[in-house]
Amino acid sequence: MTSESFSAPEAEALNSTTSIIPSSIESGQPLNIHDRLSFWDAPTTISFFKKRGYILYERLSEGGCGTVPIIPSAEDFVEGIYPYASYDNRHKSDYPLLAEEIRGKVAFAQDVLGRHVAIKLVRDGTDECRVLRFLQEQRLETLQENCVIPVLEVLPTEGFCFVVMPRWGASAKHPKATTVVEVLDFMHAMLKGLSFLHERNIYHGDINDENVLISHFCDARTEWRCDVRQDLRSRRLLSYALFDFDFSILFPRDIDRRFCRLPYERSWGTFCLVYDTAQGEFDFNPFVFEVGNLGVTFCDLFQRLTPSVPFLAPLLDMMITRDLKRRFTASEALRFFEENISQMSALELEAPLEEDHSGGHLDYDEYDRWKELPLDLQKQWAMYREPPIPRTTVFLHSFEHCAVGGNHCPDDVYQVQVLENGVVGSPSGLAVEPGYASPGQMKYSGLQIPASVFQPGQDSGTSDRLRFWDLPETLDFFEDHGYTLYERVFSEEGDVTCASRPLFASEGFVDKRHPYASYDYASDVDSVLLASDSRARVAFAQDSLGRHVAIKLVPNDTDEYRILRFLYQQPPETLQASCIIPVLDLLPVDGHWFAVMPRWGGFTSHPQAEQIIDVLDFMHSALKALSFLHSHNISHGDINTGNVLVDHFCDTRKASRCKIRRDLRSRRALCYALFDFDLSIMLPPDSNRTSYRRSYEKSWGSFCKVFDTAQGEFDFNPFVFDVGNMGVMFCELYQHLTPAVPFLAPLLDRMTTRNLDRRFTASESLQFFERMIAQLPEAQLRGPFLSQKPEECMLYDEFDRWRSLPPSFCKEWAIYRESPVPLATKFLRWLCRPACANHIVAHIRWFSVQFMSFPRTSIHLVGLGRPISYHIVQRLCMPLKST
Repeated sequence: MTSESFSAPEAEALNSTTSIIPSSIESGQPLNIHDRLSFWDAPTTISFFKKRGYILYERLSEGGCGTVPIIPSAEDFVEGIYPYASYDNRHKSDYPLLAEEIRGKVAFAQDVLGRHVAIKLVRDGTDECRVLRFLQEQRLETLQENCVIPVLEVLPTEGFCFVVMPRWGASAKHPKATTVVEVLDFMHAMLKGLSFLHERNIYHGDINDENVLISHFCDARTEWRCDVRQDLRSRRLLSYALFDFDFSILFPRDIDRRFCRLPYERSWGTFCLVYDTAQGEFDFNPFVFEVGNLGVTFCDLFQRLTPSVPFLAPLLDMMITRDLKRRFTASEALRFFEENISQMSALELEAPLEEDHSGGHLDYDEYDRWKELPLDLQKQWAMYREPPIPRTTVFLHSFEHCAVGGNHCPDDVYQVQVLENGVVGSPSGLAVEPGYASPGQMKYSGLQIPASVFQPGQDSGTSDRLRFWDLPETLDFFEDHGYTLYERVFSEEGDVTCASRPLFASEGFVDKRHPYASYDYASDVDSVLLASDSRARVAFAQDSLGRHVAIKLVPNDTDEYRILRFLYQQPPETLQASCIIPVLDLLPVDGHWFAVMPRWGGFTSHPQAEQIIDVLDFMHSALKALSFLHSHNISHGDINTGNVLVDHFCDTRKASRCKIRRDLRSRRALCYALFDFDLSIMLPPDSNRTSYRRSYEKSWGSFCKVFDTAQGEFDFNPFVFDVGNMGVMFCELYQHLTPAVPFLAPLLDRMTTRNLDRRFTASESLQFFERMIAQLPEAQLRGPFLSQKPEECMLYDEFDRWRSLPPSFCKEWAIYRESPVPLATKFLRWLCRPACANHIVAHIRWFSVQFMSFPRTSIHLVGLGRPISYHIVQRLCMPLKST
């Protein structure tokens, strides 16, 4: 998607005129059509979309719901190229492409290429928003195959998102189908759409035929009699798609759908309602309920067709059966449908539909779908047949119906659902935020990624990466998405450097508002907020509000991308409390993603700390971050001080003497955050991280490296290794402080112990730290920070952290104290120092473990004791447990 670019002053002018987003536009809020229409027609709203390349339709009359395109179509019929729909002007109408949305929740527009789109305003942070963002991430081919409406773009604006989708036609079942295959195509699409959603733990919540679109539109008032659509459908040239996720829920990936339950009130609100909660049930399974609702939809429309399509009788009965344990899942219903439709002949498929409407007025559980089926088919499918409703069920059903006045959702019931989802308040201000583009749109950008130089672990190619960030196509790409990249800085000789500076400057000190950092120009008179990344993997930019961000290019389908996507989905408060850098936006392009994060400052130890509490705050943040990652089965893989940021930045050349940062830190007004997931891995949620192993070579590459694989070990646990590396980082910085903070001695020893079974986990380290720091008096916390002396600069396993501690303390914590490194371990480390020797020893140790298992197994089989050979092998392998 391309759009006209705009400068920061223009953006400020746009934002200075606020356009109030009415609370009535949210799901579950009282209907106020006037407020909604006024919002869409406001000049600031129109300008907002025009800046992003969309021209809103023009309203026909004040207060009316009808709108028409401003850019006319020169052709009578335009054939749609997915994801866009076909449309035609041939139908006799004053306004052949009129769009009408009677609730005022959706606006229609054209993009810069004249293609027609629908735009819906959705509250950010809701399940509807999460579902739509998930769909935006999917490949277009995937959504086309699975009959779900694609999301082209998501435009955030102050607590809401404008979701851009292609305009498709409503009234998908009109004009009336004329052949059997037209009905079956419609059913097939709905089954595929529901199966796709359920497999991804998405509950639609409002399954009915009105929430299906068709890939053709014309005048919305005359779609029901459009002969062009009828001709396209008869030739099977149309597609269908599920849409409208107002009532949807996106459950976590690790939730088992079979055991998911919701309170009974949450089943109210859909038009086609299966009677799963009509007998006084107190809860229900939403996925089972949804299959029932789709079955009811099919029954209402097509149950009379069973004489022509016999397999519909068992299919519909198994979709609406009262025995919920036997009810088809969405995938089972789809599979049954596809197996049986494949057995139908072309003659049967092309058979004309009967005009008989008998049974159309009967409820799904009253109509006998089997009565006209041949006896042999009734016998063949007898096990699928639903028995008549028991009298007790009829009684309970009638009682429940009277009690609640029918299964209609009262306004206050859905208000509760909205509040539960955290949707409260009525924010204002149409802020111009960065856009959110789709893979389908990226192909028009002309931006190609030099993938070879952006691979994780590839440090060469810095000049190529710098050249990429400075390309006009790259600059244009980000301008189209609301970001202005920093300007490149050249050396005095005119050479390109890794440094860059913002184009839009501000003066003095700018205080933070999470997730953005404080920054200042006051560090020096020539300060220009210079930013630099020596490897050129990260570029810096400002959004349309002048806020500073960092942008990293990440390959698709990598652990780094999956972790960043996971972080992007987390509430900002969660990441703030857990000391993890937040992800603001993810922009897909050419098999990669631009991850947009707030710009924070590096050099967290600069200026030098002045008080003990300064370093304890840093340690606390690092422990919270690692504990959060590990609790979600994420191993960071590269723990070191360079991968911790602070929420204050200035010109990178001035950080070491920045007085403002020193003042903020002394007032405990700074936050720290872990970042950089180049070397990270993310295990599935159900994986056991305590037993996970990686090959020893994967431990190489971190700066602060614990010696877990320095003795020729052939594998390691990355989560245990992470804790050790964080312990080494703390030792290098603060192990000399144990006289002032004695509990650091047992903490650091337990984080770096060679006995891996006794090493603290990340959560245990955090708990120990928090328990001990809570016992320190304020005077001790505010004690002076002392720099390391030259003689204290020793390796973590050589420095004696206990030597200056009181004997009583050493005795109390003796169980935590790490013993000196054995000579055998030192010898193995010396032996494995050359990489080739390390490989040889690792393979010998691996062979020893395999060989050890042979005598043990064989001897037990013959009933003998352990021979000398077994004990020799056992001894060889002892360092694997404790080295």
